[in-house]
Amino acid sequence: GQTAFSGLITVKVNEDCFEEGGVRYRVTDKDEREVSVTAFTDSSNYAPYTVTSLTIPKEVTHGGITYTVRGIERPDFWGATLQNVTVASDNAYLSSQDGVIFNKDKTVLLGYLPGKPDASYTVPSGVIKLEEDSFRDIGALISVTLPNGLKTIGDWTLYDCKNLTTLNLPSSLEYIGDWSIRGLKVSSMV
Repeated sequence: GQTAFSGLITVKVNEDCFEEGGVRYRVTDKDEREVSVTAFTDSSNYAPYTVTSLTIPKEVTHGGITYTVRGIERPDFWGATLQNVTVASDNAYLSSQDGVIFNKDKTVLLGYLPGKPDASYTVPSGVIKLEEDSFRDIGALISVTLPNGLKTIGDWTLYDCKNLTTLNLPSSLEYIGDWSIRGLKVSSMV
């Protein structure tokens, strides 16, 4: 009832995730040499950051290869101690304001950190999209003010913000993603 195996078994180690300077990255495009900042340590495991702040550079070198830092992934996994992120001013794809991560021209809010202690947050004017997972599971937030001109709330955006009681949606809004407003304490929504 059993089968015996003999020969060589090759185990492939996931080389797509690495850490440099206390920041974890995932290779998103090997040919273009691009990475995203992540909490993942491999394709299925992550480890929350234990520091209070991170600096995201323009580029990172690992294994003799220099990668362009182009994006972020799942900020909700980054950990409850992380309160501030600064993006290098010469990064062509990302920016930060008050510890919140945006695309370079600040039209897309990419990530609000799980450890930020603020009870309220006003999304800056000019933002037209809240990216998927960007506010997911932020326990400290009670109120989020969205700007006129906001068009898209991505999937899972405000999911499980357990203490969020105030949310006013602007008339410019065109799309609210799947599961994006589930698990809130909001008693009324305008």
